[in-house]
Amino acid sequence: MNKNGTLSESRSSKLKLPSINNLTYYNQIPRTSDLLKSSQFSMDAAGSLLISKFFISPATMRFDDLVEESLFELNKIITNRMKVPSKEALLNKSIQELLGEDGNLSAKTNNQFKHFITSHGHTGVMTKVASSINNSTIDQLSRAILTEEGIFLFLACRAIIGYEILDCEGISANMFESLDLVKSYVNVQLVDKIIKKESPEVSKKEVKILKDKIENTRISYFPGAPKKTIEELIDDLKSRR
Repeated sequence: MNKNGTLSESRSSKLKLPSINNLTYYNQIPRTSDLLKSSQFSMDAAGSLLISKFFISPATMRFDDLVEESLFELNKIITNRMKVPSKEALLNKSIQELLGEDGNLSAKTNNQFKHFITSHGHTGVMTKVASSINNSTIDQLSRAILTEEGIFLFLACRAIIGYEILDCEGISANMFESLDLVKSYVNVQLVDKIIKKESPEVSKKEVKILKDKIENTRISYFPGAPKKTIEELIDDLKSRR
């Protein structure tokens, strides 16, 4: 953000300030350095910005910082550390369970989900899926989730490997049905992040109760809303002691 300069009294008296009713506000435009934080963008040898074939237009709505942070971190784990799970694991386990199991994470992987898609002949159909999503009207939260390429490809692999769906419409529909898995993961992460940030007196047992309660609960992700929701749950737990 630019710092507001302080005008001298003599100069400011000559300025005619616009009416606030005539001001137009625009969403912040991502810079190249911001775009490169996403695995959907890279630079070629000439320094030109390259866009992934699986690019999903980002949401225009801002969500709570901790929600966006949780999505960014999950995307990074999937892209850099997570191995492609078995069919049974993809169908029967939550993201928390997959990440918590020995052998599913390594010190460094070379984007195994993207490698699976490209090496098993699914690039074409997934390009169509991305194009279909970009051309459709979807809610802002779904768009915020799917714009993270690692998460997008994880959900795609779940449809292709887990359910053996190979057509564009089927894969896309299954990916949307699986978005709740991502939301459950985010909800659990929010508990840890808010407790760490606010430092309330909560026991390990109470933390587990909080996570179990909120994991599959629909909560608002608007700025400030997750903190309020979780603090209310904490207060309720404390009142039952």
